[in-house]
Amino acid sequence: MKPRIQISKSKLMNYFKIIKNTLLGFGILLIGIYGMGGCGDIEGELESLIISPSSALVGIDRSETFRVIGKDGSGFMVEVKPTWNVTGGIGTIKANESDTSYATFKASSNTGEGYVIASYEQKSAKASVTVTDNGWLEGIVENSVYGRVQGIRVELKDASLFDFSDSDGRYSISNIPPGTYEARTRETDIYQVASQEVTIDRAEIEYWHIFLLTQPGVTPVPTTTFPF
Repeated sequence: MKPRIQISKSKLMNYFKIIKNTLLGFGILLIGIYGMGGCGDIEGELESLIISPSSALVGIDRSETFRVIGKDGSGFMVEVKPTWNVTGGIGTIKANESDTSYATFKASSNTGEGYVIASYEQKSAKASVTVTDNGWLEGIVENSVYGRVQGIRVELKDASLFDFSDSDGRYSISNIPPGTYEARTRETDIYQVASQEVTIDRAEIEYWHIFLLTQPGVTPVPTTTFPF
């Protein structure tokens, strides 16, 4: 017959106290770790401001949104409430009422160059801005079978202006002098040429949604062709 192990009530209470104190110690340790910035609750001292976009081409009388973030010496984000200014007489800027780290720049009716500047606690960041009366051609490149197509060159004939569709099939050709152009894609082993006459107005965006046809006898290949 095995001997019975008996534990007195006082010893049992001592064991419970040890366990309780151990758990309490772990809890205090975790609070200390998080309090030191493990989850970013306590911010470090502001080291720098970063503004995006860092440069922008904006049409006359059109708008662009800017954002600034603060970072400490370790690269962690610091909450900032900057003031915004514009130089060069190129327009005005207004901070977002609910989050002043965002601001909307409104270009003037004249072309020019200047800066959008965000300042906070003796730190500042600036973005170069060019206000233009040239226009844009934007859109999406698609195929009826595989959807949006990446890597397709879209160009303006005789204008030396072009862009390649991105991973979402989007393209954007900027800084186009007002006028009428033949817009087209480059022929590839997979896709036929698409073309259309487009008229670019002063400081406006023209949209051309491109639907590509595959070459006769060729099975379409999804978004993996990069024709140059």
